[in-house]
Parts: sequence; structure tokens; C-alpha cells
Amino acid sequence: MKCATAVTLALFVLAASARDEKPCTVHDKGGTYYDLNGLSAKKDYSFTTFEGREYYINVCKNVQTETWALDDSANVGGFTRKDRGDFSIGKVNTTLDVRGGHPLLIMKDGSKCVGGGDLRASTAIRFICDPSVSSTGQPQLLAELPPQDTTACAFFIEWRTSYACSTSDAIGFFGIVGVVILSIAGLVLAWTLFTVLWNRFMLGLRGIDQFPTVPFDSIPNIDLSRVKDHVHKFTDRLGLNRDRWGSRNNRQGFSGDGITRSGFSRLPTSHEEAVHMLGDEEDDEGIETPTEITRPPGMDSQGVIHL
Repeated sequence: MKCATAVTLALFVLAASARDEKPCTVHDKGGTYYDLNGLSAKKDYSFTTFEGREYYINVCKNVQTETWALDDSANVGGFTRKDRGDFSIGKVNTTLDVRGGHPLLIMKDGSKCVGGGDLRASTAIRFICDPSVSSTGQPQLLAELPPQDTTACAFFIEWRTSYACSTSDAIGFFGIVGVVILSIAGLVLAWTLFTVLWNRFMLGLRGIDQFPTVPFDSIPNIDLSRVKDHVHKFTDRLGLNRDRWGSRNNRQGFSGDGITRSGFSRLPTSHEEAVHMLGDEEDDEGIETPTEITRPPGMDSQGVIHL
């Protein structure tokens, strides 16, 4: 039973791991699926604050614009230029959430806020499904706190795009294979548990006897010789066992190489050699046998009758 329990837990872990979201995708509580991978771009997006400062940002990947004087620049999800170095507004995040029916991306742990002690910059991006936007769309700043560009440390962005609309959950080939394997494993586990419980409580078996076994003795034996005969008959009907002259191989008679009877493979040079090659099995038809003549009494070999 401990083994069965361990297998059950393993299956639950596999099922949970199969359900883990892929990067930049999310399911809401109702099962609706969102995928924002199409917004990850080779060129950064940009937005401008109310005071005219420009920011660079990307989705679910680091910014492609070169940064200056930033620690861990490979994980910067957005930033702006400042006199004494760039200012990060959050690290890359590929985990989405759904709020009010809209995908939400939050980037945290940016640069330290001005006058904020250990407080670091963060950005919240709410994606709005808009089928009328054929392209990726552009981020729009809704608010920044504090409201001045010199001290702003929290940013709230709205992004209208068709990529924010719900889509089908394409699990792919390997996902399908994983689901099939898990289904088969679940059926095998259920059968094993049922058999163990039946053997234990209904038949009173204990120990290893209560576990199911495979009756190998019930597997039928296959006569390979009969299979070979059937294959030979089938190929014989298709003419695959005939040589170039139309005669069957390994049969009595003649082939394109000469006489194949009794192991010979060349043409005879004379009638006597042909008779010798054919041996005692040569048919005697066509060979005349002398007829013995019965003479009357008193007749000699010359036909003269002596009285």
C-alpha cells in the first residue's frame, strides 16, 4: 500500500507540473487562456511621461536597448535615461496574473527610489483586449507615483492590443503525449489498487500474493514454420518465387542456367550426358524396347524348320 501511495503522489506531482503555466501565459479561474508571447519584441517599446521623459520597455524579456550604469542589466524589463545613469523601473517577469478579466504583468525590484530608503521601483502593466488593434499596440502611462519625473518610482501602464484577447490553449504534441501517458498511468494505478483491495479483503490474500500478476503462461506460442509456409505461398501466388525464365526456383525442371535437377546447373553437351545428369528419375517414355519373338518348335535362329 505504501508503494501505491507513493505512485499516487507521483502522479499528482506530474499532473501539477503538466498544468504549470508556460512563460508569459496564464489561465484565469474560469479556464480562459491568455498568451502574451507575441508582444516580446526585438526592438523595445517606449512611452512618454506627462512631463516628457521617455521610457523603454519590453514584455517578458529584457530590454534590447543598451543600458548604462545599471547592475544586472540582462534582467532589466524597463528603464529611462538620467544624468547620472539609467533608472530601472523593474526586472523581467514572465509570470502573468488576471485581474478583472485582463492579463496583468508586474515588474519589481528596479532601481532604488529617490529618497525612499530601500524602496525600489516597480511597474504594473494591464493589458486590454482590443481586436481593432491589428499590431502589437503601444503602452500608455496612466499614472506615476510620486507624480514628478525626478522622484517617480511606481508606474501604472495600460496596453491595448489584440494579443491580450483570450486564445486557445495549444498544448502541442509533447503535451498531448504527456496527457496520454498520465491517463494510461492513472488507469493502471486504478486497476492495481482495485486488484489489491479485492485480493486482500475478498480473497484474504496477504503479502506479495495480493498484488496482480501477469499470466505469462496464457500467452500463445507462435509456430514460426507455419508463418513461413503462409508467406511462401503468398509470395508464390504473386510470382515472387519465379526466376527470369518463369520457372520456379528450387523446383524440378529447367531454368535459364540449364538443368537444375539433381544439383546440376549447366547445359548438357550430349544426349548421354543429359541422361546421366537426370539419373534414374528420367522418364522412359519415347525409348523403344526390343520385342522378344516367340519361335515355333523346330525353328532355328535363321527361321528354318527342322523336321
